[in-house]
Amino acid sequence: MGRRLRREEEAFRKGPNLQGEARVKWMYQRYIKDYLGCVQSVDDNIGRVLKHLDDTGLADDTVVIYSSDQGWYLGEHGWYDKRWMYEESLVMPLIVRWPGVVEAGSINNDIVSNLDFAETFLEIAGAATPGPNAGPQPCAVDEGRDPGPTGATHSTTITTSFPARTAWPATTG
Repeated sequence: MGRRLRREEEAFRKGPNLQGEARVKWMYQRYIKDYLGCVQSVDDNIGRVLKHLDDTGLADDTVVIYSSDQGWYLGEHGWYDKRWMYEESLVMPLIVRWPGVVEAGSINNDIVSNLDFAETFLEIAGAATPGPNAGPQPCAVDEGRDPGPTGATHSTTITTSFPARTAWPATTG
């Protein structure tokens, strides 16, 4: 696998003898092709997991949650990165299959933070959470419960070594 990837990387670096805009277009098409191949692979393999749950009768007792990094721009706004303040770099997928709780095909536009995932997973499993919630839990939103008032803060750094909670209940006990 490693040698094949190195050969493909070398072929990409060399590429056809193109200059200027023609080379940019060629590189963009290679990038999009690779990206769409990754998307297809993720979709196929999530489908395999869901099919297995259906085939084995486990689907009704299993919560499936898919989330991911927001990824990079694919040429939107003339960019190929993700560090600019456009919606494409601010949103992340969060797909939930939770039979009996989340209606299939439903869409929820509430703001949810991935910082709350751990406590949400513990709540779904019926396990105790380590302390007061940091903010509105996604499962509270999905179940139609009021997630409660929250506050928020922001960081002036792009990245951090230690995740920090950015939302909290308006009142603490």
